[in-house]
Amino acid sequence: MKKQIHFYLFIFACFAFYGCLTHEEMIDKFLPKHVDTFAKQSIQMVKGKKLDSILARFDESIKGGQINNTLYSIFDYMDKGDISETITTGVHVKKLNKNITYNISYQLKYQDNYQLVNIVLFDDGGGLKIKGFHVNALPDSLDKLHRFTFKGKSFKHYVFFLLNISYILFITVAFIVCLRTKNLKRKWLWAIVTILGVGELLFNWTSGAWSIKPLNIGFNISSFIQPTPYMASILKFYIPVGAIAFFIKKATIKRKKAVEG
Repeated sequence: MKKQIHFYLFIFACFAFYGCLTHEEMIDKFLPKHVDTFAKQSIQMVKGKKLDSILARFDESIKGGQINNTLYSIFDYMDKGDISETITTGVHVKKLNKNITYNISYQLKYQDNYQLVNIVLFDDGGGLKIKGFHVNALPDSLDKLHRFTFKGKSFKHYVFFLLNISYILFITVAFIVCLRTKNLKRKWLWAIVTILGVGELLFNWTSGAWSIKPLNIGFNISSFIQPTPYMASILKFYIPVGAIAFFIKKATIKRKKAVEG
């Protein structure tokens, strides 16, 4: 029985803890070095107001029109002094046949302010080209803006946090009780069912925005840890239909046992 419990607890832990890679390891996994170098060089060209050099890197489809005026505006916007630190805060890679699109975000730190640069690169096999270049001011570093804290949070934040904790406790209790229930057929299957949830609820801890996806089904225990230090924590949990179904099953077994004497 102890070996079974250890096995079930191992399965439970696998569902509870995933994505053990650090932020830096995730970036290295999805962002090739030559792409990262190309993007950072492009940022330095913009910082250095090298119009011809940066224009040569833009994709032909977005050249012309107001691109020069737009770049001059970006030149002025990024004229904040020397960059003391550049951090890759996020990367999204989309592959379609031989075409690859890299959407990369960098946090730039100056002496007394921060900026977020988003650069979109496209590679169709003929070399990297810039498809988009955007800059936004930040009131502080992203790791501070997205810090998981209760300071300055609304009543809504507390409600969703308590719902999230209640969900975790409920399915944890259901899982443990399932392992200890006697005369339960297919106990291993019921143990998995206890962590089945339906109707995904999402809550952005930074913005306070929430949404529900009623058709989503998940085996996630829950999540309220930041995906990376530079992203908002998303509280994610479900309606615990699996745990509820188990407790109904357990009550049925108990009634049947009482009838049989």
